[in-house]
Amino acid sequence: MGTTTILDIIGALVIGGIMMASLHSVNQNVLTNMYYYNSDIINQSNLVSVVDFLERDIKRLGYSSDPALLPTPAKSILVADTSRIKFAGDIDNNGVIDTVTYYIGPLSDLASTPNPRDRILYRRIDPGARVTPNPGVTEFSLLFFDALSDTLPLPLPASETGRIAAIQISVRVESANSVDEQYALAFWRQIRVSARNLKNR
Repeated sequence: MGTTTILDIIGALVIGGIMMASLHSVNQNVLTNMYYYNSDIINQSNLVSVVDFLERDIKRLGYSSDPALLPTPAKSILVADTSRIKFAGDIDNNGVIDTVTYYIGPLSDLASTPNPRDRILYRRIDPGARVTPNPGVTEFSLLFFDALSDTLPLPLPASETGRIAAIQISVRVESANSVDEQYALAFWRQIRVSARNLKNR
């Protein structure tokens, strides 16, 4: 075996090693991107689920097919705070006035996930204490506006909730696991939601 043959073998090994390292790097990038985009799709799905509940419930805020059950719709909002809202309305359209509460739980509720910011957004409907948890929410914030579009100070006393004419809702969800120390996220903001049932009949 000549020197050129040994050099050819060594050269082939070096080039083969470089190609294997490149293929491994490309494969790693593809897997990382695939995981990140899969997390993004799950986040989008979770966000759509939360938003569907919120939009449907807000439309029913102050609603009653029987005006005698809810004579003063303007007083339908019972609690108005930065991350909590409680209101009355016939959510199921069954002739029973429900009380719906949205609130974000403490960080300890999801302490088992790697994401240090994720929480559970709770949706509670009474009577019946039906609770729907929505995990992975990192932000649930509310702003309330009066008829002149001025921001109302929070928490709003129960005696002042009749001043609410519009609501701004912001929701942000993040994946439970990170990819390269980044969490997939999705954000939704509904600016100036106006529940048509808030005005007195």
